[in-house]
Amino acid sequence: MLYLETNDWVYICNVLYQIFANSDISQMQKNVLENIKHIIPFDKASFYLTERKGEHIFRSPVGVNITDFELQEYISKYEELDYLKFIALSAKAGVYRHTDLFTDATRESTDYYKIIFVPSDIHYGVLLTVVYNDIYLGAVSLYRAKTGTDFTDRDMFVLGLLKDHLGLRLYQEFLKEPMNPLMPKISADLSEFKVHYGLTPREGEIVSLLYQGLTNDEICKKLFISSNTLKKHNLNIYKKLGINNRLQLFRLIK
Repeated sequence: MLYLETNDWVYICNVLYQIFANSDISQMQKNVLENIKHIIPFDKASFYLTERKGEHIFRSPVGVNITDFELQEYISKYEELDYLKFIALSAKAGVYRHTDLFTDATRESTDYYKIIFVPSDIHYGVLLTVVYNDIYLGAVSLYRAKTGTDFTDRDMFVLGLLKDHLGLRLYQEFLKEPMNPLMPKISADLSEFKVHYGLTPREGEIVSLLYQGLTNDEICKKLFISSNTLKKHNLNIYKKLGINNRLQLFRLIK
């Protein structure tokens, strides 16, 4: 088991406080990055929220040692080139070290590395994907220069402690947003939606509950089914709809 110093736990508690104490989500993003740096040193960092609709994955970025222009340019120009995009599309909560996924030679050969990493003098990276209730809600990325060292197992462990808390906080914000797909005014077309995709009555029932924002546990209790049964239904629904997660379901329902 990894060992953390007392000061590490103090800083971790402070990050957790920042996650829930700031009513302004942008300020929360900024404070979280700045406080993480006390535990996990980095040269640059970004914290993006996910887009609710449209062609892009990310929005509302906050960075440390990355300009607003660079953050927005990633969305408008380079998001498609990102060699970690497959992780974003999978919508799985986790912490991913770049060098665990690709060799240096593979990464350095990509256009993304040449355009983003080389000019910024960074080489090492770690990605924290924020997911709650099968909804991809945000991403935190930390970077270090090639002259430095890679992120350690300890760093990965610390970020892993934060991911569920970030997921809960961003999900709370997701439910508050006036433009989120949970707006009841759209639900009138759901019956037509179910017919269009050939959903069974049970699958249609589950889609309605997912759309209302119920958690998996709440759906299981309401329908008197096991979590494994719900998982099988969700997989069948996603297959019929050609999607991978709940956020993509929300995007389909207009």
